[in-house]
Amino acid sequence: MQFKCSKMGEVKYYLGMHVERDVEKGVLRLHQRKYCEGLAQKYGLQDGGKPATPLPLGFTVEPCADEEVVGESDRKLFHSMVGSLNYAANHTRSDIAFATSRLASVVSRPSHEQLEAAKRLVCYVSATASVGLEYSGVRQRLQRGAADVKSGEMLLKIVKTHQQAADIFTKRLAEADHWKGMKLAGMSVH
Repeated sequence: MQFKCSKMGEVKYYLGMHVERDVEKGVLRLHQRKYCEGLAQKYGLQDGGKPATPLPLGFTVEPCADEEVVGESDRKLFHSMVGSLNYAANHTRSDIAFATSRLASVVSRPSHEQLEAAKRLVCYVSATASVGLEYSGVRQRLQRGAADVKSGEMLLKIVKTHQQAADIFTKRLAEADHWKGMKLAGMSVH
């Protein structure tokens, strides 16, 4: 099988994400500005304000009583909002991941208060549309082979699979390795 390829220059937009590169500074920035700005318009919340936080301070998500549950059309709206927010949270908007996760926990029976919180979160995302992920110093780190821990940069180290403590959650280890992994993870069994 053969495919024709053509060079079209640097990628600027990929799978709904804006890609910005500064080769000189070694910076790569990913954001979903266009998508995030469109959320307020999609849900008719252009005049919803510019909240300073994803959720109101002290907001808790609790299962609600039957009389507090929104109607079917509002439930579908809530479901759509949470899905749209989850898309952004999973790609470039880690700042809304917790709030989106909390709202998703009641997606089948949201209350009016929770629907208002979802609307607020949409307004927050729209108002902060240019927030994204930025990776800096990538070129310098790759050239050095490791990062400088004293300057606050991340140290990347390749760890063989059988030495990873996190593997105790994903696959069965030999008995001795299991207890060693538990100890490394700071866990104990009583």
